[in-house]
Amino acid sequence: MYVLDKMLLTSGQLFLLLIVLYNTSYASKIDDLVIEGEKEFLQRCALCHGGAAKGDGPYSFALVFKPADLTQLLIENNGYFPFLEVYLSIDGLVN
Repeated sequence: MYVLDKMLLTSGQLFLLLIVLYNTSYASKIDDLVIEGEKEFLQRCALCHGGAAKGDGPYSFALVFKPADLTQLLIENNGYFPFLEVYLSIDGLVN
């Protein structure tokens, strides 16, 4: 048991409290990162992958290979975005 301002907490309650405090303190930072990521995608990726990441961007017609539908990556990977594999593919190190 933990004492927090004269209130007894079990370890489970303390854990939940810490999660809530962590999430609320970093929520605005996470929102900022998402906004920055969206800007980066629109500047560097959307021309080929499209604004909705479906692989139908305005420059996709000029490419030898059709750009990937990035929305399928989450579906194919059970909700996990395979960042390293995508990065290596963009870098040309993996086919």
